[in-house]
Amino acid sequence: GDLDGDGFDDFALGNDQALFFGEDETDEVWLFWGPSPTALFTEGVQLIVGDDPDRCLGYDIERAADLTGDDRDDLLVSDPCTDQVWVLSGVDVAAATGPGISPAARVLESTAVAVEFGVGVHGRADLTGDGIADLAVSAPDPDVRYPDGDFDFVSVTAGPLLGDHDAADAAFTVRSSLLHAAGDGHNLGFTIDAGDLNGDGYADLVIGDPNRVDYPWSEGAPFAGTFVFFGPLSGATVDVDADAHVHTIARGEVAAHTDLDGDGRDDLLVGSGLYPNEWGFSTGNGASGQAYLLFSPFAGSISAMNDADVVFSCHEDRSRCDYFGMQVLAVPDQTGDGVHDVVVGDYGNDFWLFAVPAPAR
Repeated sequence: GDLDGDGFDDFALGNDQALFFGEDETDEVWLFWGPSPTALFTEGVQLIVGDDPDRCLGYDIERAADLTGDDRDDLLVSDPCTDQVWVLSGVDVAAATGPGISPAARVLESTAVAVEFGVGVHGRADLTGDGIADLAVSAPDPDVRYPDGDFDFVSVTAGPLLGDHDAADAAFTVRSSLLHAAGDGHNLGFTIDAGDLNGDGYADLVIGDPNRVDYPWSEGAPFAGTFVFFGPLSGATVDVDADAHVHTIARGEVAAHTDLDGDGRDDLLVGSGLYPNEWGFSTGNGASGQAYLLFSPFAGSISAMNDADVVFSCHEDRSRCDYFGMQVLAVPDQTGDGVHDVVVGDYGNDFWLFAVPAPAR
């Protein structure tokens, strides 16, 4: 996003080594100001240098709308190792010249222990209907959260964020209906997004869970679910009470903030990055998945495999299609047909560009 207000988007890059490579690594967040055709580290600003070996700062970095009241885009930096999300004021980020945390940084945290709060963050939509952007954060791997057991959850904290906050004070909370017991592997909030999927003028919250073993046909295999909650949001609920529930074979990103058929409503992209084999679930080595596009409006229980309006598949040699569908993204028109296109990725190895066919009316 445009963090310095010069009319050009800027770029942020995180290096959260501690989460993957152990506690002896340093976490970093770098900023690169636009416009720039190339970006070398020597041209960037080292905004954050982690000094705590238990942190994984920069696991997720997202542009946010103005959550801090300074009329500038803000920057979200998550640290799921310590269950925190930092909201950095766009004005203070623009003034940064070297390592250091902005004194105006707001910290949203979960006081529960080891919930991986911050795996997913989203701060670009007004989910509570008051005209101010809100902050949605997921905690897909809890150890302690609810008195009756450990449950994944997603919280929505109402903006503006004028100080530090705790997830327990959220304006809206969704928790998993499944107990997060050893070996179950439920991960509600593995991916989150927001968009107006029913055309009522309010943003809706979309939450992905890559490991659902409660579906009647799954027979213990980890199928995936995407849950849609129509805004405005308030109170507390569970995932299975969603306004729409999309079933897929396997995990992948969700994207819900782009109108792909020109009807004025945002549409839903759901990735399914693994393909089931005769043993229940495949794990790479030529295993390819699919991505699905559902034109809004929709509601209720939906099978992406059977009900999607468009299915994107990898038709190349299977060895080049490992995990096809893990990433999905709507991008501005690249194919010259005047509408947005879709990019599907396979876990960062290759990306495919697809034109979106006109919907059948």
